[in-house]
Parts: sequence; C-alpha cells; structure tokens
Amino acid sequence: MGRFDLRKISHFLKGPGSILFSAFLFYMATFMVRVGFDASDMPTIVFLSSRFLLGYILLLVWFRIKQTKVSKFVAVNKKWLWHRAVWNLIAVFFFYLGVIYGTVTGANILNMTYPAFVALFSIWIFSTRLTKADFTGILLALTGAFFISYNGEYFLPEKGDLFGLLSAITAGVAIVALKITRETDTTDVILFYTFRLGAWLTILPVIYILWQTPTYIRWDVLYYTGTSALFGIFGQIFLTYGYRFVKAVEGSIYSASRLLFALLMGLLFWQKDIYLQSIIGAILILLANLVFARSGFNRKSE
Repeated sequence: MGRFDLRKISHFLKGPGSILFSAFLFYMATFMVRVGFDASDMPTIVFLSSRFLLGYILLLVWFRIKQTKVSKFVAVNKKWLWHRAVWNLIAVFFFYLGVIYGTVTGANILNMTYPAFVALFSIWIFSTRLTKADFTGILLALTGAFFISYNGEYFLPEKGDLFGLLSAITAGVAIVALKITRETDTTDVILFYTFRLGAWLTILPVIYILWQTPTYIRWDVLYYTGTSALFGIFGQIFLTYGYRFVKAVEGSIYSASRLLFALLMGLLFWQKDIYLQSIIGAILILLANLVFARSGFNRKSE
C-alpha cells in the first residue's frame, strides 16, 4: 500500500479543492435565496442588499485587521471600476430574479453561459478577432440556452429563464470590466468599489421596504438573507484563494462544476425542475465553457 503524498493532497485542497468548494457555495447562495423567498415572500432586493452590505462590512473589518487604510486607496481606472461595480450588481440582481421567478437549476445553468458573452463583448471593447474555438463555444452555449428555455412548442423564454440569460449577458460585461481593471488596480480596490457601490445603492430601498412592512423583520428572514449572503461572500473568497494555486484554464474548468452541482442538487431537492432538455442544455454549456477555457489557454501559449 503506497504512502499518501501530503504535498499533492495539500495542493489539491488549496487549488482545485477551493475552487470546487466555491462553486458549491455559489450554488448554495442561490438555493437559500429560493428557499427564503418561498418561506417569506421577501423582495429580491433584500437578498441582494444583504450580500453586498454584509460583504462591505466584512471587507472593512478585513482591512482593519490588515491595517489597510481605505482613505489611501488609489483608483487608477475609475471609469472601468465603476463599470465593474455597476454591471456586477445588475448581474447578481438578474441572477436572483431568475432563481425566484424560474428555477434554481435553470438560473444557475443559464448564468454559466456568461463566457460566450465575454467573447462577444471582447470583439467590441478589445477589437479582438474570435477564433474557431470561440465560435464553437458561442454556438454550444447558445444551443444549450435554447434547450434550457425551450418549452416544447416554441422558443419563448419564461420570465425566470429570461432573467437567467440577462444575468449571463450583464455578467459578461462585468467580467470584461474586471479584466481591464485587473491590469491597473489592486484586488482590494476592485472589491472595495464593488461591495461599496452595491451596499450604497441597495440599502435605502431595503430600509423603505422594512419600514413599510415591519413583519419582514424576524429571525427566519434574517437567517435566509444572512446565509445566502455568507454563501456568496465565502464563495468569492474561496474562488479568489484557489486561483492562486492553479492555472487560468484549470480554474475555468473547475468553476464550471457549478453546472454539475446545479443538476445534482436539482435531482435531490428540485426533481420537478430536472428534465432531459435541462440535462442536454447543461452538458452543452459545460462543453462550451471547456472550449472557452482551452481557447484562452492556447492564446496565452502563442
């Protein structure tokens, strides 16, 4: 019986293990949004605000621990930092709407078509030329989205599926903005802008909602909004940490595992949401993400 290689196990837990765990946490964030909405009928913006407000508070605490002074932050590319913050907020909002008005499984699968829109927006913003692999990935992703949204008679997305697609489109803009800001600004600055804007823009509507409907102020609502927010925040932490130990192409592949979690959890908890078309669509979108990951790897290798 061979001995365990502790270094390999440690590397797996730090890199691939962290990214796989982050995919599970991101799924659980949407799971708690749907369960919380079904139990309390809480408006979507409350779940949205809890994620950004709690994330902003935790970020400020972390800066305090690191003795990092926010007042000394220097934002180099303010234009694209604001683009990143605004489009990320919109993308998460559409994503949560997709979960509430559609299905947890469908929203997660459709949201994972965002690499196709990153490729499309890159043509306009970076003036890049798409490779054959990019075209293949876009075709696979859009075909997968068709299978998810097709109702058996004609292609007319339901409200939840439409929000899921909109979350992918806006996430594509947010990712492009992130790529641009990563070249000029630090991770701390990007996160600070993202969470601060999300907290500022959502806190006043939430205060108004709670003022008008005080019955929402109860422990079960706090539990659902808090846990969904924590799942999303720690999902981002584990994703960021895991990318330190893997190559970009590997990280993209591991991140795509959220599709598999969506199908598995759907079979366990949302059996009525799983059908042959959704499985085919998820497989096609997973293949699209693998193609995009490989295409990006080849570009860097040239």
